[in-house]
Amino acid sequence: MVLLAWACAIVTGIIAITFLPFASGGHDPLAVPLAAMAWVLGRVGLLLVPVGALWLWVERMPAPAPPLAAPPAWLVRVTLGVCVLIAIVMVLVTFAASNSQLLTAITAVVATLLIIRVRRSVRATRTPLLRFRSRTAAAMLVVAPIVVLAVQTIFIDTATTHARNRVIANSAPLIEEIERYRIRRGTYPESLFSIWGDYKPSIVGVERYHYERSGDGYNVIVREPSIDFGMRRFVAYNPLDRQRVTVHEQDRLLLDEAGLDADNAGHTAIRVLPQPHWKLFMFLS
Repeated sequence: MVLLAWACAIVTGIIAITFLPFASGGHDPLAVPLAAMAWVLGRVGLLLVPVGALWLWVERMPAPAPPLAAPPAWLVRVTLGVCVLIAIVMVLVTFAASNSQLLTAITAVVATLLIIRVRRSVRATRTPLLRFRSRTAAAMLVVAPIVVLAVQTIFIDTATTHARNRVIANSAPLIEEIERYRIRRGTYPESLFSIWGDYKPSIVGVERYHYERSGDGYNVIVREPSIDFGMRRFVAYNPLDRQRVTVHEQDRLLLDEAGLDADNAGHTAIRVLPQPHWKLFMFLS
């Protein structure tokens, strides 16, 4: 029961971290990097499935003489090798997703401690009780990664859409205030740069709304949370439907209107959203 409880807690934790950036709440800068780590773990964790299957196969075989013999050395090496490979991948992913040396170091330390724990456990499967525990753990290695991957894959689009819709809905007070400003002064504000953002997206993975004047209109731009490596997503509002999201600062400084339009053609995709005057921009990083 203890092993089952631990397995359920680990699976639940990985799934919860995956969807944390899309949840309602205040901004957390670590939410997206941690979700990216959990997303990758849900995929590289599949390497544990054949390892668990091998343990189940070995544990079903008659115990060799003496009856308390250790598991095969090759199985121990395979198990540790897979765990080390997963640990290396997760450390690299942590650095790529967060660019934080501290978080990368913490991940490396935790991974090392877990590998030491696994090494002790796989070498200790000698008594009948431990053999029973190893069979239970092996079954969990087969089932848990599949459950994590299935939940992540099935529900990620729903979570993304929910977060996007909430961010768009919560922008209404900001857009209304911008329009009232134009009514009072006859023009849109040049900038809303400030230290604090007073209009909250209220999504954990979204920091704030960004505003810029654009011709006769303006853009309200939000970078929405995404755990797709190599992909950046921005949601933009423009009352004239003339949204433009550029890749580099130099594009704004060096290119004319035609050049900016040509540069925008490099987007992976631009999708019109159901909400009026909102579009989704997706870039390859």
